[in-house]
Amino acid sequence: MLITKVKTKFKQFLRSLKLNKPAHNQFIFGQKLLSDIALDFTIKNLAFSSVLDIGSGAGVHADIFASEGKSVTRFDFGKSRAYTDKNDVIVGDFVNYEFSDKYDLVWASHVLEHTIHTHEFLTKLLAVSSKNGFVAITVPPAKSEFVGGHVTLWTPALLLYRMVLAGFDCKEAVVLNYGYNISVICPAKRNQMEMNDLAWDFNDIERLSEWLPDDIVPRMDGARYGKTYRSTETYLF
Repeated sequence: MLITKVKTKFKQFLRSLKLNKPAHNQFIFGQKLLSDIALDFTIKNLAFSSVLDIGSGAGVHADIFASEGKSVTRFDFGKSRAYTDKNDVIVGDFVNYEFSDKYDLVWASHVLEHTIHTHEFLTKLLAVSSKNGFVAITVPPAKSEFVGGHVTLWTPALLLYRMVLAGFDCKEAVVLNYGYNISVICPAKRNQMEMNDLAWDFNDIERLSEWLPDDIVPRMDGARYGKTYRSTETYLF
């Protein structure tokens, strides 16, 4: 089963972290590389050839994927301070852009918190994913600091919840909770949820449990969910 294979590879990945042998340098120009653990996990453990890098920004992640022999499509809104990559970048509004291709890996690192169209954005991620593909989403953890451009706040559990509402089957999702990153790496599988079945109330978590990881339960501490580590030297797995 896919979940068994992913879990086996995940354990191997965790062992490599304990040995402190990441696939790529975790610092770029002296700055911490965002989504570094998710990046390492996807490269080491998932089978994919094509990548759609949404919010490519300076192109750091895209360049790393390309260095691994992946075919990378770079996409960016083109107006943020992070947008410096002019190398074959498609500039546009992701939700409304009409893609002619589907991708083995749809990569959205620190982008979701910048859109007011959360549901439409998540739905589109699934729509542009190829059959047997993967979606990797990373967001910052919820914080009290007031930050320009960040229009939503996130916990791991809430991200899974919103993904299921957008059509994802997250039963086999891998959740990583580290530093300034919450990453969900999920097979691009659709669930069979009907919006009309929801009450938009407390019991909805139980109604959606078929498509959530088994250990997601109502009233849990959703901020602490997922595999967590504190530094490159001390991994808490």
